[in-house]
Amino acid sequence: MRSLLSGLAATGVTGVVACVLLGAACLAFLYFGARLALADAREHQLPDRFTLPLNAVVLGCLTVACLVLADWGRLGRAWACAALALALFLAVHLASPATMGFGDVKLVPALGGITGVLSWGHPIVALVLTLVVAGIHAAVVMIRTRNPRAHIAFGPALLLGTLAALCL
Repeated sequence: MRSLLSGLAATGVTGVVACVLLGAACLAFLYFGARLALADAREHQLPDRFTLPLNAVVLGCLTVACLVLADWGRLGRAWACAALALALFLAVHLASPATMGFGDVKLVPALGGITGVLSWGHPIVALVLTLVVAGIHAAVVMIRTRNPRAHIAFGPALLLGTLAALCL
């Protein structure tokens, strides 16, 4: 993300405007992501009062930034990744509601969009990192509780995996 922002800032007024909008999307991700990770870790819930503004701000800022730049490929990729993430997580939720809560489903469009604006590979990296973090967390919880059916909050892993992918 840093290389994208620094590259845009050097391209003139439209680049600076797009850079500010993408920066706002990143700040919203950090702010709401921290609130969501804490809420999910404590209560195993991702409240709408954080997921809905996260989606609105992130996807809105990404959209306007791409429109300012007239970068239709980046805009299409961001929205395609948001829609694909939503479809994938909704399918998992519908197939097994006990496995994944609906809060996770409502969280992923913003995560897919913010990683998709960078490349097609970033959402895949984010998903792989999310699964690694969640797997390690699940193993630690199962060992600590000695309960192989222990439930973990998936939201923090989603947010951490996305953050790590954005930093690459």
